[in-house]
Amino acid sequence: MTGLDTILESIRKDGRENADAILAKARQDADEISAQALVDAQLRREEILRDAPQQAQAAADRVLSSAHREQRRILLTARQALIQETLEAAEKSLFELPDEEYFTVLLGLAAKRALPQKGELVLGSRDFARMPANFEKKLQTVLPKGTTAYSSPAGRPEHSNFLKNSVLKRRTIKLS
Repeated sequence: MTGLDTILESIRKDGRENADAILAKARQDADEISAQALVDAQLRREEILRDAPQQAQAAADRVLSSAHREQRRILLTARQALIQETLEAAEKSLFELPDEEYFTVLLGLAAKRALPQKGELVLGSRDFARMPANFEKKLQTVLPKGTTAYSSPAGRPEHSNFLKNSVLKRRTIKLS
């Protein structure tokens, strides 16, 4: 072997040794990483198993809460429909009262709901047509002190809005 061959063989041998050392180190690092990954995976598994009941309970609580909200919404809708039907039936029965009784009810509502100011009693065209001749005088006598009201037939709907406005929405006679 010549000197050049010896040098080349020495370089190859050093290269193999370095490559083997690098591969051994890489295998050792891979084994360490794999072992750490197994430890981490086991810890994560235990954490998931430990937290799973609480997470499941939280999900169940959310579903139950949502179901209760929906139940309350359905009940509220049913109650609103029942109240609306009741009010419509009451309004219909009021409109069907004989004239004297009907206007006595209107006087009572006006007396309870009017504020001490000037206002307009809004009557529908049918109400205005059946209104007793002395109704406005009676109205002035039952209103609280400082309250004045008048009624007018111009441009009125068939039925009065007075009942809805005085009973449901306001505590006053509807003002113009």
